[in-house]
Amino acid sequence: MISIVLFLLCLPLLLAPFETAGWWHRRRIHREPLEPLTEPTREREIQLVYFTGVAGYSGDFLARREKALLDRIKEDRPGLVVCHRVFPYSASNLPLDGERLFRSLWMWLHRWRLKIPNNVFDVLIVLRNIGQLLVSADPRYGPVYNEGLAEQLRLRLVPGVPTVFLAYSGGAQMAVGAAGELRAELKAPLHLVALGGVFTDDPGIEEFASVTQLVGRKDRWVIHLGKLIFPGLWKWQFWSAWNRYQKSGKFREVVSGDHCHVGKSDYFGFQQAPDTEETYGEQTAQLVGKVLQRL
Repeated sequence: MISIVLFLLCLPLLLAPFETAGWWHRRRIHREPLEPLTEPTREREIQLVYFTGVAGYSGDFLARREKALLDRIKEDRPGLVVCHRVFPYSASNLPLDGERLFRSLWMWLHRWRLKIPNNVFDVLIVLRNIGQLLVSADPRYGPVYNEGLAEQLRLRLVPGVPTVFLAYSGGAQMAVGAAGELRAELKAPLHLVALGGVFTDDPGIEEFASVTQLVGRKDRWVIHLGKLIFPGLWKWQFWSAWNRYQKSGKFREVVSGDHCHVGKSDYFGFQQAPDTEETYGEQTAQLVGKVLQRL
């Protein structure tokens, strides 16, 4: 019984590369010019791309707390245009309730999530998305996956406008992967603001003009998971892209407050933070606003 459970838990990780391979095969056969979804003449002061964490379900669906954070950031900066309709855990931007083999399973899990947030079944969605994160960071499959992600962003972003990625947890790696394929075509600086970001040793980190990592005092272990798998994050590998970038002065780590990684006091939390009249989400929004102002 235990063996069956372990196999089912590992299955999303084992199948992760096949989705990317299937997308690439279909893309080569039906390669058609893609029309931008944005209005090229629209004036933008700055554009922000939001990438959700590994519990994400689709680009269209965001948790109420995530929407509240983005709305607060937009209120504080009227010239900001926010793009969140790209699902970072799919090379083709296909949501989990799209035309998939296990569509019914993902929809069932999502309905449970809406009834009981952070229930035990969420682990299947998390593992599935972690598999896509590992594909993005893989030197064999990563360039293909990241090209698909960058292609979806090209449809929605305006060239020549400074672009900021706001990425939560594993979304930080997806932003790094896309940056390597995107910056040359956008012809504008790319910046990354990570909320408890989980990184790998992807060399795409060097494409960012700046990276700001917001870390809560109670976010103690998730942000360090990459160091268990990717040797390029180890300090003694001083020649790695990650370590070179950290020493370049472009990387900043900022303590955001008493935020944890997941829970009522995470970076989006509606709960009031101690010794302040603000919620955890409002604290995050203020810090992100300060970074945008500095940029």
